[in-house]
Amino acid sequence: MSAPQAAYRIDGALVAPEAFYRAACDPRRSVVVEACAGAGKTWMLVSRIVRALLDGAEPQQILAITFTRKAAGEMRERLNEWLAEFAQADAAKRIAELRLRGCTASEAEALAPALCALDERLLALGRAVEIRTFHGWFSQLLRAAPLGALEALGLSPDPDLLEERDDLRADYTRRFLAAVADDLAAREDYAALVREHGRHRVEQWIESALDQRTEIERAAAAGTLAGSVPPAAALWPAFDGLATPAAALARVHVPLLAPSLATAALLVFVDVLKELPATLALRPFNFDTLAVEAYNLAKDERLAEAATPSLAIVAAGLLPLIYVSKRYFQATRS
Repeated sequence: MSAPQAAYRIDGALVAPEAFYRAACDPRRSVVVEACAGAGKTWMLVSRIVRALLDGAEPQQILAITFTRKAAGEMRERLNEWLAEFAQADAAKRIAELRLRGCTASEAEALAPALCALDERLLALGRAVEIRTFHGWFSQLLRAAPLGALEALGLSPDPDLLEERDDLRADYTRRFLAAVADDLAAREDYAALVREHGRHRVEQWIESALDQRTEIERAAAAGTLAGSVPPAAALWPAFDGLATPAAALARVHVPLLAPSLATAALLVFVDVLKELPATLALRPFNFDTLAVEAYNLAKDERLAEAATPSLAIVAAGLLPLIYVSKRYFQATRS
């Protein structure tokens, strides 16, 4: 058995990968697996389905639910591919695959013949494992529910499946604005928000509230909605007491941007200092810059005299670069 790795834990304790998969794929255990994207959760779910089928579960007794049709299709495709592969594999291959899915050596040898016949068994039953999306499963429940119960809840037995909320955006926006127009206080509040923050920002806030509509409704019903939203100053103390965007710019943003602006100004200064064509064409303030002076002297072949303004350009450009480099290294170390 390999040494425990930090990537595998059971109830917070480090375990070897074999022990982890033995627990996660055991159909007799209820488990919750937390893992990042690409860690192999789909592999584990389908492996658990295979183990459950080998344990005697009927395919229609297994329900796997995922978020998207794509993920459900991938799970279904992988299960079918595995069953076909196991049916054609030799005994050693089937035992190795079962060992990967948490079986002990003796369990793998005992289950290998059943794994070989599993594809044929499911085909003979004519029933498939239920692998669905959340919304597909809920639609199936609605279609199977008593009509009286659905009518009491105001639900349709054959609902239209809505894939994207944007499909209803025009409808619910129109209904929202109609409700605001019918309420004087709401209309005044909405108009004040639009005047102060702009229509686009207000629409963004409404969309954010719609995303959290269930939480907002429950908080409002419990009478805790107002207290559940902390004041802005509690979240962003730097903005406390700032009444206008200009005040926020002066107190918060300018201090944050000042080092970057100073660095940019120094780099522009160095670039302009050595830039001959622009300064020669513009002749700023009717006097020659160091670059123009060096050019004129060099053009007249007075190279010794041209060295002084040239070295001055190098010295003037080095100082800002040394300062910028020092600030950069200090920032990277901190």
